[in-house]
Amino acid sequence: MKGFSIIPAALLAMAFAFASQAQTAEQPTKPILVSVSETVATVEDIDKDKRRLTLKGPEGRTFDLKVSEEVQNFDQIEKGDEIEIEYLGSVSLRLSNEPAPPAEFAQFTEVAPSGEKPRVVEAATLQMAATVDKIDKDKREVTVTGPRGNTRILNAPEEVDLDKLNEGDQILVTYTEAVATSVKERS
Repeated sequence: MKGFSIIPAALLAMAFAFASQAQTAEQPTKPILVSVSETVATVEDIDKDKRRLTLKGPEGRTFDLKVSEEVQNFDQIEKGDEIEIEYLGSVSLRLSNEPAPPAEFAQFTEVAPSGEKPRVVEAATLQMAATVDKIDKDKREVTVTGPRGNTRILNAPEEVDLDKLNEGDQILVTYTEAVATSVKERS
């Protein structure tokens, strides 16, 4: 697909720019955990009525993918086409001495124009306050509780100074996920 080689860089830039829009300008933060992965899967079956693809991944496992109505040119997809899927996930934390703001959610979707090979880029950011419940410095894990009482364990990379974090601290957590999916040009 034309320009596909720039999608990973554009996806990263878009996701981080998108995440920064959800954060307050006075207190910027940087991601402490970033996950980037990509794979290529082959179209094994197509249910055009239900807009569902059955894909076979590189390890031979099959899975179904529901294609939203937003994706144009769905009818161009054929059995045997290769689908490139790229994923980015990031988590950033910031200590907060201010009252917890309400949770914020934002999302973005971009699809290929009519006539091009099917392509969709989706990104979503969730920002919420959380309370630090437990810090395991040996395992580099921080357990936090969100505003609805949900608990999550976050892995902290070496560059995060866990000595500056205390149980009971209020932090602002920003989760960002972005996925780019596109049909590769046939050779």
